[in-house]
Amino acid sequence: MTLQQEQPATMGAKAAAVIFPGQGVQRVGMGADLYASQPAVRRAFERAAEVLGYDLASFCLQGPAAELARTRYAQPALFTLGVGIWCVLQERGVRPICAAGHSIGEFAAWVAAGALGLDEALVLVSKRGELMEAATAAHEGAMSAVLGLGAQEVEAICKRAAAQGEVGPAGYNCPGQVVISGDIGAVAAAEALARQAGAKVVRLAVAGAFHSPLMAEAAGAFALEVDKVRIEKASIPVAANATGALVREADEVRQVMREQMPKPVQWEAGMRAMVALGAQVFIEAGAGRVLTGMAARIAPSVSAIGVEDAERLEQAISALKNSG
Repeated sequence: MTLQQEQPATMGAKAAAVIFPGQGVQRVGMGADLYASQPAVRRAFERAAEVLGYDLASFCLQGPAAELARTRYAQPALFTLGVGIWCVLQERGVRPICAAGHSIGEFAAWVAAGALGLDEALVLVSKRGELMEAATAAHEGAMSAVLGLGAQEVEAICKRAAAQGEVGPAGYNCPGQVVISGDIGAVAAAEALARQAGAKVVRLAVAGAFHSPLMAEAAGAFALEVDKVRIEKASIPVAANATGALVREADEVRQVMREQMPKPVQWEAGMRAMVALGAQVFIEAGAGRVLTGMAARIAPSVSAIGVEDAERLEQAISALKNSG
């Protein structure tokens, strides 16, 4: 199944970008309002059920929470909700000039940009979740957000903690927020050092050491899956996690997709690239408002709106129509 793509344009006076959240924001009941009120969201979940062979919507709407939290289900669920919301935005006339997604969210961005078909993306996302879940079962790891320190300070702390095992930056999210990932003991050591340096540290609700070298074996297997799917030139540029750069050409899309899993998410760099391109309004399509908050830290001059229910959807549409 391929989603219809149209030439990018702005709906109102300000140029829009669409962004998709990553794992960790999932919760039982996410998307319930939109699932009930928006046929496009229901169609996305119905197609996911056909492709994946199980009722993904039930995990989102009914849980149980422990199952939805599993990487193999959380990733397809977040992806499908994001794509469903994107379809609604598209139906309502939103034509972004660029897109991005945080970690698993990047695959929704590739669909929004026309680089991947929905069916192909669902297969990839499902395989990605399975491989990453298997990797976490084989090697105990953890991730934490370090708040209040600069990137170089966090990098230095990780080098000191590396005596306890693998640990390093996994996400450069925004000024004053760097996510670290690695062996659970080494992450704990880095957390202690960060607190001593005055940082606030938040352990993330994920199952393992994502975006770290501990994902190398899973990343190798996933790269083989990426090489099997058809990838088109993107209709709009996407800010790639692996590099922070805007990507459109099919061979570049494939390359950054293959590199994404074991590398840190260059979210701040990607956001700045989209702002430099001209994006002035960021629409977060999915559960929570994590990326909306990051946008305010990265580029205070832009506006950001999280679309997680029907009310926020209408607010986003109104903001675009009345912007300028």
